[in-house]
Amino acid sequence: MGVRFAPSPTGTFHLGNLRTAWVSHHLARELDLPWVLRFEDIDVPRVVAGAMENQLSDMKALGMVASGVRIQSESRARHWELFLRAIHEGQVYPCTCSRREVLKDLDAIASAPHQNISLYSGRCRNGSRSSVARHETVAWRFRSVDDPRGTLDFVVARTTSISEPTGLPDEEGYVPAYNWACAIDDLDGSYELIVRCIDLLPVAPQQHAIQKWMNPHARVPAIFHTALVVDDGGRRLEKRTRGVTLSELLDRGYSADALVARFRASFRPNLSREATEQITISELLGEPLIRPL
Repeated sequence: MGVRFAPSPTGTFHLGNLRTAWVSHHLARELDLPWVLRFEDIDVPRVVAGAMENQLSDMKALGMVASGVRIQSESRARHWELFLRAIHEGQVYPCTCSRREVLKDLDAIASAPHQNISLYSGRCRNGSRSSVARHETVAWRFRSVDDPRGTLDFVVARTTSISEPTGLPDEEGYVPAYNWACAIDDLDGSYELIVRCIDLLPVAPQQHAIQKWMNPHARVPAIFHTALVVDDGGRRLEKRTRGVTLSELLDRGYSADALVARFRASFRPNLSREATEQITISELLGEPLIRPL
């Protein structure tokens, strides 16, 4: 229950992260719903020690305090449980194709749909689990109902080799994909609304497919996509981009209240997304960041 915002503790928030956080917090207040944070820490190699605490501190400095905080890795057993169910039901299948093989096969599919998601050749769709037992690493793909050729089948996990006696992978080597863990946690969380950036719009159908498989009768959360904040050259911001963290902005003379006011002034909702897909730093702050650090 509530409005969910899910940051990744992989570094310091930049201006775009802060604005998306503000939009989610703002909508929670407007809807009189709890504001829930879920830190998505399953990509262990990219997690930065202390990042979660720093992100919480930055949000608090801008007046945002969560009603509840959840840690995605704490749901790993649930992700594994549903992964095993998907294997037994034949909803997922092992794939050992290399990236080169996928691209080569796709070249031969004249009518492959053009979407902003990774397409697949369907090569392993009708194979057997025993045929991949010799491979050290296996990707597992979710069977899409929208294309029987398998071009829209997407990866939901990676595992170590499959055990020949059981035909199942070992839990210790199981790594869930973002779409898999996120879809499960969002449905289990019974959220009213999910707020995230527009760059995640292409994965919404994949997550919806997972949720419909989990429970065909469940009410899936509504999703609101915020505009992507880019630099004045149109490049997306990254956590390593200089000059756009809260501390750097405060050092430049912006106050917390001024930043929140700029977030509010720039927010233009239009049904399930903002009226614009991108907003530049100059448009957001009212001036370019030209002063040196």
